[in-house]
Amino acid sequence: MRAFGAGKWQTEFMSKIQSQRVRIDGIAVHWYDWGNQTNNAATDSLTAERVFNRFKTYIQNVRTAYPNLPIWITEFNANMNRKSQVVQMYFMKLSTEWLNTLDYVERYSFFFEPDYPSANPDGTMSAIGAYWKSLPTTKAYTGGNHIADATLIK
Repeated sequence: MRAFGAGKWQTEFMSKIQSQRVRIDGIAVHWYDWGNQTNNAATDSLTAERVFNRFKTYIQNVRTAYPNLPIWITEFNANMNRKSQVVQMYFMKLSTEWLNTLDYVERYSFFFEPDYPSANPDGTMSAIGAYWKSLPTTKAYTGGNHIADATLIK
């Protein structure tokens, strides 16, 4: 569901606060490819590319709607109902490579869903968590619950 555009909550919110002369420092968004979990291609790689292209279009549309505000992507993934770790990981790679090139995206954070958590039950990094950690990034939030590779704060 889109948050901005005619009749959407974020557009209405932004109009109201701008009319009240409230300062806005940035736009925070979530993105999960909702509604497309069955819209898969012939291979996991092609599916991840399609998901990435939808994500890219969405972020570009946010930028078009709010051209003077930085964007923080507080949560995103390739849809928790898409049950392929390969899709999730390849989407991570494509999206982080692209996000790192954008001066208007200040921060982003991948959302690890229950089927593919960032840590195993024993507190060690999961395969997908370790993969996320291995991706070069200058904008991802690196603080939070993990204080070391195998230590999860509960």
